[in-house]
Amino acid sequence: MTARVLNATKWFTRDADVSQESADIQASIDTLQYLPKARIFDLFNRKYTRAVIIGVGLMVFQQFGGINGIGFYASETFVAAGFSSGKFGTIDYAIIQVC
Repeated sequence: MTARVLNATKWFTRDADVSQESADIQASIDTLQYLPKARIFDLFNRKYTRAVIIGVGLMVFQQFGGINGIGFYASETFVAAGFSSGKFGTIDYAIIQVC
């Protein structure tokens, strides 16, 4: 495993000395192997209840006010804003969203 980590790190950094970085990565991997594995039922543990409710709630509310509605009405919005065609505004919107 150490040789694979060393080779991968050398490939990304080309000529740099990566022996210390490789040792750190290997130590991290070894440490993670001894930690207990997380299970889906751990989410229902009482100490995680608040975090799970907040996370799921944020995902639900994001869907209600989400970007899907903006994208669906983008062409009409740009025409109402004075653009000659909604296509150009929608294309600009898509480019900005990707960047």
